[in-house]
Amino acid sequence: MNISIKAKNIELTGELKSYIEKRISYFEKFFKQSDQDTVLFEVEVEKMKTNQRKGDIFRAEINLTVGGKLFRVEEISDEILKSIDLVKTRLSREWRQSKDKRETLLMRGARSIRKTFSLSSLSRFRRSSKSAK
Repeated sequence: MNISIKAKNIELTGELKSYIEKRISYFEKFFKQSDQDTVLFEVEVEKMKTNQRKGDIFRAEINLTVGGKLFRVEEISDEILKSIDLVKTRLSREWRQSKDKRETLLMRGARSIRKTFSLSSLSRFRRSSKSAK
């Protein structure tokens, strides 16, 4: 698992870097079975200067590339640590939705194959109800 951290208009302190790495380490459990070299996290934190309202505004962005698929999440908040936490939460939600979608499509395909072949007259999906009688 490769992690690349980039900072704009803000100093990347050791404290901030360790906080980001701690939040990213949450995703290690998802990629234990896959090749660790194909997983790439690109994290960017920024203090925004243009078009801002009162006070500081921070932006955090994560680009996760795994197996040729890209997941991109961005959040804006008034605190840097808060925006990092929001990005982590949203990325985990997107990852779970993608995983659920893959599993659903796999099950749907399996049902379709089972229905097409209809190997047994006792199976749930039969070609016609008359042939079972």
